Amino acid sequence: MTKIAFLLTSFIGCFHFSECEVVHSRPCTPEITQNCTAGRFVACGKTAAANLSMLHARDASKCQVRAGRLIPGQKVLVQFFSGAPGGLRHLGACMEIVVQVGECWGLDSDGDSYDCLGLCGVGCQPNHANACSNWARNCLKHDVCSYYYNSKGGAADLHCGWAFNIAAADYLQPCMIDSTCTLPSFNTKTEVCSRVLSIAAAQ
Repeated sequence: MTKIAFLLTSFIGCFHFSECEVVHSRPCTPEITQNCTAGRFVACGKTAAANLSMLHARDASKCQVRAGRLIPGQKVLVQFFSGAPGGLRHLGACMEIVVQVGECWGLDSDGDSYDCLGLCGVGCQPNHANACSNWARNCLKHDVCSYYYNSKGGAADLHCGWAFNIAAADYLQPCMIDSTCTLPSFNTKTEVCSRVLSIAAAQ
């Protein structure tokens, strides 16, 4: 998709920029087949990884260390399994997708929010002053896995419960008193979604 097409798909139906619901070109999945971009999810090893940050399926680095942190708009090749890699519940082949940190995919087929990808928690933070949130590679992996498999039940989910578990510690990091995993002024839909679109358009 060209940069112009990428931006157009994000603002269809808007008359004024301030009124737009900023949504990136969300990927198609086995359950999401309309208003989406086909071919973003592929089997592991199919994507040229040059100039991309790799997030391997077995990588569980916490955001308390540099290897587990994210950068706004960073392109990450995220890999994931259905079920824990190498575990008894390892059910499916490895899948991968290139994601920009903070992409906003809107609602899935069940109405769950997939905005602010990589932010620990559901969707973006509300538009409140002094909002803070943790961002982590583990949370990005869970977001992507959960979206693809339409996961439910958190840790109990058959497909992505393992990803929920490894992201839990990053989510529970107290961002109000420890800013290790935070990204300044990158928390709400207003702050994140438009900014990531601008980064994409400039690349």
